[in-house]
Amino acid sequence: MANAVLSEWLNANALRSYPLYENCIKIDKSGTFEIPNDLLVSAQINFSKEEADGEFYIGYIDNYEDTVIIGISHSSNDIGAIASIKVDHESHVVNQVYAFAGSGLYSHIVGSICIHSLEELQKYQKGHFDFVVGSTTFETNCLFISVPMLKRVEVYSGDTMVHSEANVLRLKAGENIRLSYEEASESYGGSTGIIRIDAINGENLQEPDVCNNSPLGNKDLYIKTINGIVPDSFGNFNVYGDECLEIINLPGSNAIQVVDKCAQSCCGCNDMDTLVATLDMLKTKEELLSSMVDSLRTQQSDMIARLSQEIV
Repeated sequence: MANAVLSEWLNANALRSYPLYENCIKIDKSGTFEIPNDLLVSAQINFSKEEADGEFYIGYIDNYEDTVIIGISHSSNDIGAIASIKVDHESHVVNQVYAFAGSGLYSHIVGSICIHSLEELQKYQKGHFDFVVGSTTFETNCLFISVPMLKRVEVYSGDTMVHSEANVLRLKAGENIRLSYEEASESYGGSTGIIRIDAINGENLQEPDVCNNSPLGNKDLYIKTINGIVPDSFGNFNVYGDECLEIINLPGSNAIQVVDKCAQSCCGCNDMDTLVATLDMLKTKEELLSSMVDSLRTQQSDMIARLSQEIV
């Protein structure tokens, strides 16, 4: 705006309060610093409808020997300026335009101010000077509600915001993710399209590049079923234990260990040694008994033969 108007109009504004309201006092909170009329001669601020109910105003001025910093504030923000403009005395020229952009939650706000002269300001005391809303409010015809748009995208991890983007945001699909765009529909609120993010069920659900970087070179060679049973939607096969069967994951390997917690040996090693020695002894006695039985059988046969001869 400021670059498109006649220089005579800008020079005329140096004699009045514009672009601030004519009835603004333009005096800081301490009552010791007053903004000269020839400092600002034009302004343009573009914002969204959320800020339409409030007022834009000069929140502070830092007046130093070599620089001037002007803070732009909004009545909805209680923590400070939403944007700042730094002006160097040495490089400034009359009616120079300075663009600015908001920060944080106000990063969608953009605009510019036209500064006529710094000569009068150089005569004022130096330091930081704060102003309240109403004392330095911008005229209505300096304010423009922008066409509705996406102001910013915020990325959260739990309740913590880890990134905020207000310009161009590019989405890239990683492993197991498919991105698609859907046209606006009444079921999703009407006027805006939708970016859909799908975790692909049954396709490539594994750690990134596990299969593609395999020395086998073919992901089709990997196990797909066990006894005809397919994995779940996450690609997992689950093995469950019970009170007697414990399933243990072996760290650092792709293996599990199955532990029988109920079955116990009938005896210990010492008992087993004693049992073996006893069995050996019984075997020896069994052989001795068998020999004695054979001897008795022989004697019985001899006795029967003698008795038969005597009877004849």
